[in-house]
Amino acid sequence: MVQYREGSIDDLETIYLGIVLEFQENERKTREQLSQLLMRDDYILLVAEDHEGDNIQQIGFSCLYVPENEDFIWLDYLMIENTYQGKGYGSLFFNEIMRRWSDRKGMFIEIEIPIGGSVNQDRRITYYERLGAQRLPIKYHLPTEIDEMAMNLYYKPKSGIIQLKPDDIKRAIMLANKTIHWDHANLESVWEKNRLIDKAAKH
Repeated sequence: MVQYREGSIDDLETIYLGIVLEFQENERKTREQLSQLLMRDDYILLVAEDHEGDNIQQIGFSCLYVPENEDFIWLDYLMIENTYQGKGYGSLFFNEIMRRWSDRKGMFIEIEIPIGGSVNQDRRITYYERLGAQRLPIKYHLPTEIDEMAMNLYYKPKSGIIQLKPDDIKRAIMLANKTIHWDHANLESVWEKNRLIDKAAKH
């Protein structure tokens, strides 16, 4: 039976191993960065577990920025353990996130731009698009420890239609950058690039 619980800093070592295995080095936060984020009320760790009697196995986890008094959530990480991949658990987890924060209009998702035919990168795009996430027609840059990384920015609306104005996208990016990537030295230069939202972002 699948159960979901809010995690804490006590889960950090377990989830960090998954982050190291699943995500590129320039996408990973350090343990210290995650530790500081998990102390915040608006950064949520959600853990999915398989409960069979007294036996509890971790299915996966997600890290989310859930700002107070805003109408969106921002997916920072979502990882499903290898044993549970390809069995529908990822879709269940994704839908649970949307259900828990059904008061929000939608969720932003950063996804790598596929380079060199990476199976994992292509799989992530297929996974999120199948669940109804749509790529925003903007140039998005992820702050990293060294420089920056061009990414696709997706949005999963509560309903099937995206109703976002360019200013809504800019505000969400600004808040996420200031919160999730607060300590990156190059944050200001990346933010200047992310402010240049394409006119095509108007829906």
